[in-house]
Amino acid sequence: MEIGEIDFLKVTAFSAAGGFLQLPQGETVTLPKFEQLGPLDIGKEYLVILYQDKRTYTIYASERIDDHLIEYADDRDFHIEQEVDGVVYEFTKLGAKIAINRTHRGFIFGEDIHQELELGEKLKFYIKELREDGRIGLKLQRSGYKGFIGNSTEQIMNALREANGELPFNDKSSPESINQKFKMSKKVFKESIGKLYKERKLIITDSGIKLT
Repeated sequence: MEIGEIDFLKVTAFSAAGGFLQLPQGETVTLPKFEQLGPLDIGKEYLVILYQDKRTYTIYASERIDDHLIEYADDRDFHIEQEVDGVVYEFTKLGAKIAINRTHRGFIFGEDIHQELELGEKLKFYIKELREDGRIGLKLQRSGYKGFIGNSTEQIMNALREANGELPFNDKSSPESINQKFKMSKKVFKESIGKLYKERKLIITDSGIKLT
């Protein structure tokens, strides 16, 4: 993990200073008590961000992710429709908080969430708005038909790969089953598999779709 990266890390031990978390590369990092949201349990994983102390240059972990991200930005930092790397780190009643490019704080409203999101999930997002107060609004698809279909085709291809190349969905499937599986309308699904078929990336059968 690098500075600004967010992930689930397991607690391996305690000390007077706080908890020790296991990094993927085998080393440990301290989660100071003042960076914890509550008591820690050994063996349990917690979603944290890595940050560097500005005075000592020591790297620590923190559950207080908001405190280590920049909340405000302008068009010198980002632009509308820009693709960014995002990590889901908190859900609210209105949507989800997203860490952008390991540096900034963004937000996606529920009306722009068309698929199930998970805590700690890493996805591509797009800048929807740079508000007057500098806060960053996000979305999951680019604007316009091409951007939306592009994301949908990628989602279908990923689902096929996870299912060993075959799924029981085609243009005869019900809108409800398509929405439950892919979080998209039947119209978008049909247009997406049609595009993938023309690109010879999948075949459409009476029983579903298959990777070529």
